[in-house]
This record gives sequence, C-alpha cells and structure tokens, in this order.
Amino acid sequence: MINFLKKIFKRSSKDLHGFNYTVSELVNLHKANLKAIEWHGQILNASFLNYKTSDTLFILGSGPSVNSITPLQWDYIKKNNSIGFNWWLAHSFVPTFHMFQEAGDDMLNLLKSRHDSYKDIPFIFRGSGIAKGKLDFSDARLEILLDNPVFFMNEYPISSSCSISPDLLYQYVSALGLLIKGRISSFVPKWRSTVGLIMSFAYQMGYSEIVLCGCDMLSDEHFWHKDPQLYINNAYNLPKESKIMHFVDEQVSQNTVPLYITSFSKWMKTNGNVNTYVANSNTILHPQLKVYPFSC
Repeated sequence: MINFLKKIFKRSSKDLHGFNYTVSELVNLHKANLKAIEWHGQILNASFLNYKTSDTLFILGSGPSVNSITPLQWDYIKKNNSIGFNWWLAHSFVPTFHMFQEAGDDMLNLLKSRHDSYKDIPFIFRGSGIAKGKLDFSDARLEILLDNPVFFMNEYPISSSCSISPDLLYQYVSALGLLIKGRISSFVPKWRSTVGLIMSFAYQMGYSEIVLCGCDMLSDEHFWHKDPQLYINNAYNLPKESKIMHFVDEQVSQNTVPLYITSFSKWMKTNGNVNTYVANSNTILHPQLKVYPFSC
C-alpha cells in the first residue's frame, strides 16, 4: 500500500507535459482579464475582425534582421496588416496592431513616449503579468490608452516543458474548437512563445499569408543592438540581455520554438491553405520557411 501511494505521489508531483501550468495559467489569466475590463476595453471577440483590412499579416519580431528590411519593403508592409509586440514600440514603424505584455517601468515609459504615434492603434493585452496582477491599471502612464481600442486575450498556453508531439497538440486544440480559420475563439493557443500565440491568432483572424519579420533566434541580440538602431538603446533604456536562445535549446524542451513555428506552419497550410514566410533569410527558420516574395 505504501509503495502504491509513493508511485501515485511521484506521478502526480511531476507535470511532464505542463498541463498543470496550462490549467492554472489559463484560469488565472481569464479571471484577471474579467477584472481588467472594469478599467477599459473588452475581452477579445469577433468584433476584432473589423480591424482586418488585408489577407496578409506581418508579425514584427525584434531580431537584428529587421534592420535588413528595405524602405520599399516597409512601404509594402504598411499597405498590409502588421502586428508588433513587447519592445517593438521602440521601432519607428507603427504597426496595425500592438500586443502588450510587459508591465515594468521601462516598458510603461516607452509606451508613454511613443503614444502620439500609436493613437487609435488597437492594443491587445496578454500574459502572465496580468494574470499575476503585476499590471497596475491605476498607473497614469496607462491612461493614455483610454482612447485606444483595447482587448484582453484569453490564452490557452502550452508550457515550455510540454513534451507532447506538436502535431498531436494541434489536433487536441482543434478538437476543442480553438483553431477554426476566420473565427475568433474564446481562447487562443500559445505555442511556448508570443510568436506562436500570434500565429494562432492570425489563423483565427483568417489571414491567408503570414510573414515573420525579425524572428531570427540566431543569437540573444535585438534590432537595437545593431546599426543603424544602436541609438535606440539609450533613448529608451531597452533590455541589454535576453533569453532568446532559450527558445531553441533542446535541453530545455524537445519542442523548441522553431519546431512549433515550422510544424504549425505546415498544419495551417494543410488545414487552412495558409502560407507562412520569413521576411529574409537571416533567421533559423530559413530555409524551412521560404522568403516572402515582396512585390516591390
């Protein structure tokens, strides 16, 4: 009997597939989002589809390859939908949407300094910071968003420790009704990273093309660590270090972020005829993902 109980305890004390994380994070974030809309905004819903004005979405990551995008390509991107996230606020290009996650002083100061350029831009709030109550909605720096459309996203988060086959995970969340092209679901699957979350969101939004910009994962550097963007470093007190390479480390998880991105790209192509590209070849995702054929 004692040995049996030990086995049960040992099994329950391990969360090999990260399901405990998924459940607790999902519940906490949903509760926090319901509380947050008392401040301003609404839970992400089908009305967000009204902001979709193209069939192509450019996802704007912060890798150094962003600096290789030409002025003509930026003009092309501007004619389509795009979404920035986190520290993208520091870049001069203003996207169609912005996803907000960080709650620290540096991020809030950056938000305040960039708000004139981001007036009327729809903001999507997400992340464990909100779930843990780290975002103080009484902070005066957030008052500038009271005139912006604001949506709070319910995530269905997949833990970095999850060892379940990605293809099986896609079948699982599809069975839950969370991956229907062109329909905003009650929850958006997140495959370890913000990029994985946005790709699920793009599928729910019904885009037929997704282009990953600055999703390099070749080093821990960002676009502000390289010319000609070095001046941004001091201007906004941006992070000097990051853990990007954590995403590609198979010692952390056999389900790396590049694996999620490339396998989910194949899933979207098969199930929704969605083509996924990279903006240029300076990324770990190339040549698995082709370079986007800019028509400019």
